[in-house]
Amino acid sequence: MKRLVLLGGGHAHVFVLRALARQRLSVAEVMLVTPSALQVYSGMVPGLVAGHYAAAQCSIALAPLAAAAGVRLVEAQAVGLDAAARAVKLSDGRVAEYDALSIDTGAVQHRDTLPGAREHGLFVRPMEHFMRLQAALPDLAAQRVLDVVVLGGGAAGFELALALEYRLNGGAHAHAQAHAHAHAHAHAHAHAHAAAAAAEQRARVALVTGGPEP
Repeated sequence: MKRLVLLGGGHAHVFVLRALARQRLSVAEVMLVTPSALQVYSGMVPGLVAGHYAAAQCSIALAPLAAAAGVRLVEAQAVGLDAAARAVKLSDGRVAEYDALSIDTGAVQHRDTLPGAREHGLFVRPMEHFMRLQAALPDLAAQRVLDVVVLGGGAAGFELALALEYRLNGGAHAHAQAHAHAHAHAHAHAHAHAAAAAAEQRARVALVTGGPEP
C-alpha cells in the first residue's frame, strides 16, 4: 500500500482531510504530521487580539478531522527531510517514510535575524504560541502605558496594529493605553495604501515608512 504523508496542519491540509472524510483513499495509508493538534485560522487572529473572538473560536481541532478521514495523526515536528530516501525525520526520533509527500507547514519567522528580537519581541508565528502569549498584553497595559511596535506593513501587520490599538486603548480595556507603530512598505495599490493610511490615522496608529523590512 502506498504511503502519503501530509506534513503540517495548514489550511490546505484541512481541506484535504475534509475531502478524505467524504471519499477515503483505499490504495494509500495517510499520515498527518503536525506539531500542534489545533490549526489556528490566521484570518481571525486580529479579531482575537482585538477581543472580538475567543481562542477556541479561532482554532480548528485536527484530531476529529483526521479520525473522520481515516488519517493517522502524529503530533511531532519535522526536523529533517531526506528526499532520496523518501523519509521525514521527526522531533521525537521517529522517521515517517512516504511514497508521496505534501508540505503545508506555513511560514516560519527566524528569531535571530534582528538583534534583540528573540529576547524582547513577540513573534506572531507559530500562531499557537502567539495566541497564548498575547493574552497577557491587556493586563500588562493596565499596569503601565505600552509602546507597541508592529514590524511588517503587510495585510497582517496592518490588521494587527489596528487590533492592538483597539484592544489596548479602550476597545475592551478602557484604562489601558498604547501607541502602535506599523513599519509599512508600498506593496499595495495606491488607493489601497491611501485607505490603509487613513484608517491608521483615525485609529491613532503611527505609520513608520522606509528602510528594509527585517
